[in-house]
Amino acid sequence: LDKPSRQGYMLAQMEVGMQLTMHQQNALDFARKYQGWHTFAKDNLTKRVIAQLVNKGLLQVNEYNQFSAT
Repeated sequence: LDKPSRQGYMLAQMEVGMQLTMHQQNALDFARKYQGWHTFAKDNLTKRVIAQLVNKGLLQVNEYNQFSAT
């Protein structure tokens, strides 16, 4: 996963009008770069990050526990 540029990070924050953690930004960058549905790890950090992005309306999760950018 490429590190998000400072400019890209700032644009994403302005776009959604909220602060994103590094983990949230990395997950969001991945979902936007690789379109489609992706399975995600079951560790607590990953589950929490995906759930936070879903709550912010930036990702969606389907019935198969896969995520995609909205």
